[in-house]
Amino acid sequence: MSADTLLCLARQNPAGESATPRCLGIDDFALRKGQVYGTIFVDLETHQPIDLVPERSAEVVAQWLAAHPGVEVITRDRSGEYADGASRGAPDAIQVANRFHLLQNVREMLQRLLERHQDALQAATTKPSPSPETVDAPLPDTAR
Repeated sequence: MSADTLLCLARQNPAGESATPRCLGIDDFALRKGQVYGTIFVDLETHQPIDLVPERSAEVVAQWLAAHPGVEVITRDRSGEYADGASRGAPDAIQVANRFHLLQNVREMLQRLLERHQDALQAATTKPSPSPETVDAPLPDTAR
């Protein structure tokens, strides 16, 4: 499903008053890729979007959390903006990096490590060419 389809579906559902989620996911989404980003709030227990805000800032997150007290766990990306907003809006909530961003961190670190050791990896995986002495050497009597 494309991001546009998800946004259309989220906008079609009437925004009913729902209880404050215990576990909240906060992430950004592109309104215009590379230029304009918004923030999505998701109830992680029901897997339902709760709110879409057409802005990405610490202030938006802090205000949203202050208006919805009771969030215990917040999952978010690596953004300093979201960390700051979550700390101000829900200081008692536990903040954790979500699985996607943890895996993204691991992938980036592994890629850097492999790039740093690329020469050694290539040397370890190439077969050494036989030396001239071993090519022309007679076979021992037991091998005949």
